[in-house]
Amino acid sequence: MRFHAKALGIGYIALDNEDAKLIINGNGSLHQMIEAGSPSYDPHRPPLVTTIDSSIRKETMKSLIAMSQKTFQLPLSLQGNLELLETFESPHVADSQEAPSESGRDSLLAITIVRSPHGQLALWPVLEILPNGSLRPVELPSFTANLDLILERIQSFAGEKKLVGALTFLASHQGEILRREWGLTPISLWSEHSSHTTVAEQMVRALVDLPLGQTQSIAEDEFYLEEIVDLDEHARRTSERLGREISNLAELFIDPTRPFLHLFARNPKLKVSYLGESINKVKIAVYASSESEARAELEHAKDFMAGFDL
Repeated sequence: MRFHAKALGIGYIALDNEDAKLIINGNGSLHQMIEAGSPSYDPHRPPLVTTIDSSIRKETMKSLIAMSQKTFQLPLSLQGNLELLETFESPHVADSQEAPSESGRDSLLAITIVRSPHGQLALWPVLEILPNGSLRPVELPSFTANLDLILERIQSFAGEKKLVGALTFLASHQGEILRREWGLTPISLWSEHSSHTTVAEQMVRALVDLPLGQTQSIAEDEFYLEEIVDLDEHARRTSERLGREISNLAELFIDPTRPFLHLFARNPKLKVSYLGESINKVKIAVYASSESEARAELEHAKDFMAGFDL
């Protein structure tokens, strides 16, 4: 999360229980903590505040968020909406848990949804959390009726509450939504190695209203291509080849939102990540159906991020 936030100029901090108490009691400044961890972030964009301590009570989080909103006068990701912090239980949960059947009713279904400020929605594949904690993708034909109901409710909820960011819903096989979770979830971890776009990256894309990436599982036959690029050097070479200079290159490096808007909308399988503290050294990666298609997309991304064809 820190990596993606930094890449797009968003302030980021992960708090533990003691940090939260210090801020609420007036012994620490959230603004200073974010600034210390993200000295180059754009103050006009909403910072991302997450927690790393599951023992933080809901009341403490509410107080922290209320203070954060007053400090920044900006929304703070999905945690900025107090109602989205609530967990809830279906009135029929107890009945469902008392009578597990042979078909795996004691496992849970996990569905994560992401929404941008302009209403773009994306859902990751539905996963089943088995009693031993392992995950497996749900085979849709065997759950179609109940899943249709769950997915419809989740998408309606995200729209009605104007969700910005990602939220995970845990549901029973009978179609009952048992609770909502934010932060690190099973799908967050699964997405790191099985999905084109991770939950962490989608959260940051949503916060700055960039096009969302692709959430489908990576297919075995997809071609993957990546290249580490010094955009400053690439711009110099391209300028020499084309005989023209890019006057606003430094500004593009500081705020790459404009090229990201084009690139992410053009290809939802494109990945761009920064190396270390550099603002011009990036790793560009893409999935495609062939090597030639991947190379064409990667070369276009290199040129566009270096300021050409803008």
